[in-house]
Amino acid sequence: MVSISIKKNQYENERDRLVDEERKGNPTGNAGDAFNKEKQGIIFELSSHLGWKGFLILIVILILIGISVRIFLI
Repeated sequence: MVSISIKKNQYENERDRLVDEERKGNPTGNAGDAFNKEKQGIIFELSSHLGWKGFLILIVILILIGISVRIFLI
């Protein structure tokens, strides 16, 4: 189990390093990245950093907040 988290951490570090290299090598790429991020949405980045368990917890919390707002405000 520890090796899985180490591999995941190495994967994230490698991804961040590659993104940094791309930004240094292609300064106009930042505008394209911003445009593509808008199309994908921030939820894609959030889900990739949280993992599936964290993302599931986030969805459950949002649903519970929605239900409680509906109950108390109506």
